[in-house]
Amino acid sequence: MIISPKALRPKMQRTGSGAIPNCQAGLFGLAMLAAALAPAASALAGSDLAEVSGPTVALDGQTVEVRGRRMTLKGVLAPPLGMACRTRREKPYPCGQLARTALSDIVRNQVVVCRAEPDPGRGTLADCRVGPFDVNEQMILSGRALAGDGAGERLRRAERAARLLGEGLWKGRFPPPAEWRQP
Repeated sequence: MIISPKALRPKMQRTGSGAIPNCQAGLFGLAMLAAALAPAASALAGSDLAEVSGPTVALDGQTVEVRGRRMTLKGVLAPPLGMACRTRREKPYPCGQLARTALSDIVRNQVVVCRAEPDPGRGTLADCRVGPFDVNEQMILSGRALAGDGAGERLRRAERAARLLGEGLWKGRFPPPAEWRQP
Protein backbone atom coordinates (compact mmCIF):
# COMPACT_ATOMS: atom_id res chain seq x y z
CA MET A 1 0.00 0.00 0.00
CA ILE A 2 1.43 3.38 -0.98
CA ILE A 3 0.47 6.44 1.06
CA SER A 4 1.16 9.85 -0.39
CA PRO A 5 2.23 12.71 1.87
CA LYS A 6 -0.83 14.60 0.63
CA ALA A 7 -3.08 11.97 2.24
CA LEU A 8 -1.49 12.71 5.61
CA ARG A 9 -2.02 16.46 5.38
CA PRO A 10 -5.14 17.56 7.28
CA LYS A 11 -7.91 18.84 5.07
CA MET A 12 -8.79 22.47 5.69
CA GLN A 13 -12.38 23.33 6.40
CA ARG A 14 -13.74 26.84 5.81
CA THR A 15 -15.51 28.43 8.72
CA GLY A 16 -16.60 31.95 9.42
CA SER A 17 -13.38 32.68 11.31
CA GLY A 18 -10.99 31.25 8.69
CA ALA A 19 -9.63 27.82 7.82
CA ILE A 20 -9.22 25.15 10.48
CA PRO A 21 -7.93 21.65 9.98
CA ASN A 22 -10.47 18.90 9.52
CA CYS A 23 -9.27 16.55 12.25
CA GLN A 24 -11.17 13.58 10.86
CA ALA A 25 -9.20 13.69 7.60
CA GLY A 26 -5.89 14.11 9.45
CA LEU A 27 -6.64 11.23 11.79
CA PHE A 28 -7.69 9.06 8.84
CA GLY A 29 -4.34 9.75 7.15
CA LEU A 30 -2.43 8.85 10.31
CA ALA A 31 -4.46 5.67 10.71
CA MET A 32 -3.67 4.73 7.09
CA LEU A 33 0.04 5.32 7.69
CA ALA A 34 0.00 3.23 10.87
CA ALA A 35 -1.80 0.41 9.06
CA ALA A 36 0.71 0.52 6.21
CA LEU A 37 3.75 0.48 8.51
CA ALA A 38 2.49 -2.09 11.02
CA PRO A 39 3.61 -5.22 9.11
CA ALA A 40 7.10 -3.83 8.55
CA ALA A 41 7.42 -2.71 12.16
CA SER A 42 6.30 -6.06 13.54
CA ALA A 43 8.66 -7.93 11.18
CA LEU A 44 11.58 -5.84 12.41
CA ALA A 45 10.55 -6.13 16.05
CA GLY A 46 10.28 -9.92 15.83
CA SER A 47 13.51 -10.24 13.90
CA ASP A 48 16.82 -11.05 15.55
CA LEU A 49 18.75 -9.34 12.72
CA ALA A 50 21.15 -6.63 13.78
CA GLU A 51 23.29 -4.42 11.61
CA VAL A 52 26.90 -4.13 12.74
CA SER A 53 29.55 -2.05 11.01
CA GLY A 54 33.02 -0.84 11.71
CA PRO A 55 36.64 -1.97 11.68
CA THR A 56 36.78 -5.62 10.70
CA VAL A 57 39.40 -8.34 11.16
CA ALA A 58 39.42 -11.69 9.34
CA LEU A 59 39.97 -14.45 11.90
CA ASP A 60 39.94 -17.24 9.31
CA GLY A 61 38.41 -17.70 5.86
CA GLN A 62 34.81 -17.64 7.11
CA THR A 63 34.92 -15.70 10.38
CA VAL A 64 35.20 -11.97 10.98
CA GLU A 65 35.26 -9.78 14.04
CA VAL A 66 33.44 -6.47 13.74
CA ARG A 67 33.59 -4.09 16.71
CA GLY A 68 34.55 -6.98 18.98
CA ARG A 69 31.66 -9.15 17.77
CA ARG A 70 32.67 -12.49 16.24
CA MET A 71 30.55 -13.61 13.27
CA THR A 72 30.62 -16.50 10.79
CA LEU A 73 29.83 -15.63 7.18
CA LYS A 74 26.45 -17.21 6.43
CA GLY A 75 26.58 -19.92 3.77
CA VAL A 76 30.40 -19.84 3.55
CA LEU A 77 32.60 -22.86 4.25
CA ALA A 78 36.32 -22.10 4.17
CA PRO A 79 39.18 -24.49 4.95
CA PRO A 80 40.50 -24.31 8.54
CA LEU A 81 43.64 -22.23 9.06
CA GLY A 82 46.02 -25.17 9.38
CA MET A 83 44.67 -27.14 6.42
CA ALA A 84 46.85 -27.91 3.42
CA CYS A 85 45.49 -28.57 -0.05
CA ARG A 86 47.31 -29.83 -3.13
CA THR A 87 48.00 -28.29 -6.51
CA ARG A 88 47.36 -30.26 -9.69
CA ARG A 89 51.00 -31.38 -9.44
CA GLU A 90 50.40 -32.65 -5.87
CA LYS A 91 52.43 -29.87 -4.24
CA PRO A 92 50.94 -28.95 -0.82
CA TYR A 93 49.96 -25.35 -0.15
CA PRO A 94 48.33 -23.64 2.88
CA CYS A 95 44.77 -23.21 1.57
CA GLY A 96 43.43 -22.34 5.03
CA GLN A 97 45.90 -19.46 5.34
CA LEU A 98 45.11 -18.31 1.79
CA ALA A 99 41.38 -18.25 2.62
CA ARG A 100 42.03 -15.97 5.62
CA THR A 101 44.30 -13.75 3.48
CA ALA A 102 41.58 -13.47 0.82
CA LEU A 103 38.97 -12.44 3.40
CA SER A 104 41.41 -10.05 5.04
CA ASP A 105 42.14 -8.43 1.66
CA ILE A 106 38.41 -7.88 1.08
CA VAL A 107 37.69 -6.26 4.47
CA ARG A 108 40.95 -4.45 5.30
CA ASN A 109 40.55 -0.66 5.55
CA GLN A 110 36.96 -0.86 4.28
CA VAL A 111 33.60 0.07 5.74
CA VAL A 112 32.12 -3.37 6.36
CA VAL A 113 28.40 -3.67 7.14
CA CYS A 114 27.11 -7.01 8.41
CA ARG A 115 23.54 -8.12 9.03
CA ALA A 116 23.97 -10.52 11.90
CA GLU A 117 21.57 -13.10 13.27
CA PRO A 118 22.03 -15.50 16.18
CA ASP A 119 22.33 -19.18 15.38
CA PRO A 120 21.91 -21.49 18.39
CA GLY A 121 24.48 -24.02 17.21
CA ARG A 122 27.11 -21.76 15.67
CA GLY A 123 27.04 -18.37 17.41
CA THR A 124 26.32 -15.47 15.08
CA LEU A 125 25.83 -15.78 11.31
CA ALA A 126 26.26 -12.74 9.09
CA ASP A 127 25.76 -11.46 5.57
CA CYS A 128 28.45 -8.82 5.09
CA ARG A 129 28.96 -6.13 2.47
CA VAL A 130 31.72 -3.74 1.50
CA GLY A 131 29.96 -1.03 -0.47
CA PRO A 132 28.01 -2.78 -3.23
CA PHE A 133 29.99 -6.03 -2.87
CA ASP A 134 28.72 -9.08 -1.00
CA VAL A 135 31.68 -10.37 1.05
CA ASN A 136 30.18 -13.88 1.41
CA GLU A 137 29.74 -14.16 -2.34
CA GLN A 138 33.23 -12.78 -3.08
CA MET A 139 34.86 -15.45 -0.91
CA ILE A 140 33.07 -18.17 -2.85
CA LEU A 141 33.63 -16.55 -6.27
CA SER A 142 37.36 -16.35 -5.53
CA GLY A 143 37.35 -20.10 -4.92
CA ARG A 144 38.86 -19.65 -1.44
CA ALA A 145 35.66 -20.97 0.17
CA LEU A 146 32.73 -23.20 -0.77
CA ALA A 147 28.98 -22.71 -0.47
CA GLY A 148 28.13 -24.35 2.86
CA ASP A 149 25.09 -24.84 5.07
CA GLY A 150 22.56 -22.06 4.69
CA ALA A 151 23.89 -21.01 1.28
CA GLY A 152 21.18 -19.73 -0.99
CA GLU A 153 21.01 -20.11 -4.75
CA ARG A 154 23.15 -16.99 -5.31
CA LEU A 155 26.05 -18.52 -3.35
CA ARG A 156 25.59 -21.90 -5.04
CA ARG A 157 25.85 -20.16 -8.44
CA ALA A 158 29.03 -18.42 -7.25
CA GLU A 159 30.51 -21.80 -6.35
CA ARG A 160 29.63 -23.26 -9.76
CA ALA A 161 31.30 -20.26 -11.45
CA ALA A 162 34.47 -20.62 -9.34
CA ARG A 163 34.61 -24.34 -10.16
CA LEU A 164 34.13 -23.75 -13.89
CA LEU A 165 36.83 -21.05 -13.91
CA GLY A 166 39.22 -23.14 -11.80
CA GLU A 167 39.56 -20.47 -9.10
CA GLY A 168 41.24 -20.98 -5.72
CA LEU A 169 40.55 -24.42 -4.26
CA TRP A 170 39.27 -25.60 -7.62
CA LYS A 171 42.78 -25.28 -9.16
CA GLY A 172 43.84 -28.45 -7.38
CA ARG A 173 42.62 -30.99 -4.84
CA PHE A 174 41.28 -30.53 -1.33
CA PRO A 175 39.90 -32.86 1.35
CA PRO A 176 36.11 -33.28 1.40
CA PRO A 177 34.44 -30.55 3.47
CA ALA A 178 33.00 -33.15 5.88
CA GLU A 179 36.58 -33.77 7.07
CA TRP A 180 37.49 -30.09 7.54
CA ARG A 181 36.17 -29.52 11.05
CA GLN A 182 36.76 -32.96 12.55
CA PRO A 183 39.06 -33.11 15.64
